Amino acid sequence: MAVVFLWTITRAYMGIVHDAQLYIGRALADLDPAGVGSDLMFVHDGQFGLSLFPTLLRYVVLALGPSVAGVILSLLGLTLWLIAMMALARQLAHSSLTALILVFVAVLPSQYGSLDTFQYREALAIPRPLAEASVLAALALWLGDRTALALVFLVAAVVIHPVMALPGLAVILLLLCAHNRRWLGLVMVMVGSLVVAGILNLPIAGRLFTIIDPAWRDILEARSPYLFPTKWPLDAWGTITIQTATLIIAAYSSRDQVSQLLLAVLVTGLAGVAVTLVAADLVPSLLIVQIQPWRSLWLLGALSAASLAICAVELWSGSALSRVALACLALGWVVSDDLTLAAIASMMALTLHLLPDRYAARIRLRIVLLAWCLFVLVACIRVGCEAYGFFEKVEGIPDGAHLALNAILATKCLPLAITLVAVIRSRASVWTRPMEVVASATLLVAAAALWDHRSAWRSVIDSGRQDPELTAILAERPGEVLWLKGGYGTWALTGRPNWLATMQGAGTVFSRSLSFEWDQRARRIIELGLADPILRAPFSSKIPTRIIDLSPSALALFCRGADAPAWIIAPLDDAPSIAGSPEVKIWHAPVANFTIDAEERRWKRIDRYAVIGCSSREPSQTLR
Repeated sequence: MAVVFLWTITRAYMGIVHDAQLYIGRALADLDPAGVGSDLMFVHDGQFGLSLFPTLLRYVVLALGPSVAGVILSLLGLTLWLIAMMALARQLAHSSLTALILVFVAVLPSQYGSLDTFQYREALAIPRPLAEASVLAALALWLGDRTALALVFLVAAVVIHPVMALPGLAVILLLLCAHNRRWLGLVMVMVGSLVVAGILNLPIAGRLFTIIDPAWRDILEARSPYLFPTKWPLDAWGTITIQTATLIIAAYSSRDQVSQLLLAVLVTGLAGVAVTLVAADLVPSLLIVQIQPWRSLWLLGALSAASLAICAVELWSGSALSRVALACLALGWVVSDDLTLAAIASMMALTLHLLPDRYAARIRLRIVLLAWCLFVLVACIRVGCEAYGFFEKVEGIPDGAHLALNAILATKCLPLAITLVAVIRSRASVWTRPMEVVASATLLVAAAALWDHRSAWRSVIDSGRQDPELTAILAERPGEVLWLKGGYGTWALTGRPNWLATMQGAGTVFSRSLSFEWDQRARRIIELGLADPILRAPFSSKIPTRIIDLSPSALALFCRGADAPAWIIAPLDDAPSIAGSPEVKIWHAPVANFTIDAEERRWKRIDRYAVIGCSSREPSQTLR
C-alpha cells in the first residue's frame, strides 16, 4: 500500500493540462465541427489520425464529459503502468525487490529528452501512458518466455501510440536477433521495404526522403527545440550519462536474460538519439523528425530507475569497493543535471565496479564512509537549495491560491521515502497485523484525497461547461477568439476556435501548412506588442519577458487585418490603456486564477478579463 501511495502522489492529477488539452480538444472538435472543429490546429491536423486513441476518446468524452473522461483515462493509464511495471519488476529481480523497484521508479526523475517537456508515467488523458504500459508488459512477457503474447502487446502499443511503441519493438527485435540470427533477415526486409516505399513516395514512407526546408525548420526549432538534439541543454546529456552507467552496472550484475534485456534497452535508447542526430538534426528527414527516435529515451529512463534499485541491493551487499561504486552512482543521480559532474561520477562508478576483485581488499572502511559522506553532503546541498526556492515561492501566497502538489514534489525530497521504505522493510518484525491494516487504510485514504489536485480554476475549465456571462458577451458576433495567455479554456468556456495559442504549435511538426499559418500569426501579434515573444518560443530561457499592454493603436492596427479574430480576451491587468473604455466589456470569471511570476517571484490574481470586439472591422473610435 505504501508503494501505491507513493505511486499516486508522485503523479497527482492536475487536470486537462499539457498534451491532454490537445487530445480532449480533438474530441471536442470532432463533436463540434463548426465550433471548436474549425480551430486552426484541427483544420490542418496531421497528427491525430495516426492513433486509434482519439477515436476512442471521442466516445468517452461524449458519454462522460471532458472532466470525468480526463480523470478516468488518467487513472487508467497510471493503474496499467503500475501493473505492467510490477510484472516487469518481478522478472528483473527476486520478488523481494519488487516493492523497492517500484519505489525507485516512482520517486526518481522521470523526464526524458530535454527541457523537461516529456515524462514517462504521466497522469494525463493521453495515449502515451497506455502505450508505455503495453511495452513494459511486453518486456515482462518476453522475460517470462511468452514471446507470442509479448508481440500482441507490442501491436496494441503501436495502435495506441506508434512513436512510443517503436522502442519496445526495437528491443524485442534486438533480442530475437541475438537468440536467432535468422531474425536479421526480417529486419533487413523491413528496412529495405521502408527504403523502397520511400523511393516510390508512398504515403508516410515518402517522407523519409523529404528534407525539411530551412524556413520550416526555423519554426520548429523555435517552437519545439526538443526535436533536435543539438538544441538540447547540457543537463539532458548528464541524465543520459548516469542512466547509461546504471544500466551497464545492473546488466553486469543480473542473470543472462535480464542482462540481455537491459543492454538491448541501452542500445535502443542510445541508437534512437544517434539516429535523430544524423537523420533529423544534421540532415532533417521529415519522417525521422516526425517519428522522433530520441523518444526511445523513455524506456531507457524507466529501466535505469528500476536498475538503480537492483544496483542498490547488489552493490551494498557486495565488497567495500562495490559500496564505494554505489556511492558514486547515487551521487551521479543527484548531480545528473550537470554533465561534467554526472560524467565523472558515472566513470568512477563504472571503473570501480569493473575492477578485479583483488582491489577490493585495498578499500578501507574510512574510504567507504568518505564516499557516502560526500554523497550525503551534496544531496543535502541540492535538496536545501531546491527547498529554499520552494519556500520563496510559497512566501506571500495569497488567500485562495492553489499550490500544486507537483511544485512540492519538485523539491526532490521524496527520495527520502526510499530510505523510509527500506527501514520499514528491515524492521518488518515490529509490525503487527492490526498495525499493517491501519497503515494501509490510512495511506489508501490519503492517496484518494491527494490524487485529484486540480485548482478551482482548472476544475471550472475541465468541466467543459460554457460560461453563460462570457457566452452572452460573445454572442454579438461569431468567429475565432484570441485569448491571450489562454488555450484550452477558449474551447471549454466559449465553444469557439482559438485564433492563436501556444499549444497549437505542438502539431507544427506534422503539418507544414499549420506551421506557417501559426508562425505568421504569432509573429504578427508579437511585433505589435500584444504578446510576449515566449509565445513563439515557449521553451527558450534566453528571451526576456515583455510587459504586455493592449494599446488602442496596436489593437486598431491588428484588427484591420483581413483574418483578425472576432474577439480578443485578455486579463484586465494586461489592458490598462483601454480598461476604462466603454467599448471594452468586462467578464468576471466564476473563480480566480492565480499565477506566479517566475522572474519577480510574486503571485498574481486574475479574475477579471477585458473582452474586446475585433474582427476585420476596425475597432470603434473609442479604442483609437
